[in-house]
Amino acid sequence: MDPQFKAPLKRIAIGILELATFVVALAFLIPPYLSDIEHQTYHPGRAAIIGGSFFALSLGLARQRKAESLVTAAIKLLSYLVVLWLVYERVVHS
Repeated sequence: MDPQFKAPLKRIAIGILELATFVVALAFLIPPYLSDIEHQTYHPGRAAIIGGSFFALSLGLARQRKAESLVTAAIKLLSYLVVLWLVYERVVHS
């Protein structure tokens, strides 16, 4: 393959993978439906680990594209975890 086409294709592929991992991370923000709220409990641990990992991977891919600085990536990851905690509090105390 011609080198002048290889670099843009790699950049596009990384961008698509970054978007896919971001969407998966956002999906983990949605809490599961609890049919029996009195006996079932919702713990955000798995969502924080898996969703946070996908979000961190998305930020890492953005850093690889040089579209993100380390400071803003850390702030965004912390913000993601805060939103996850707020969703957890909303589900538990509703």
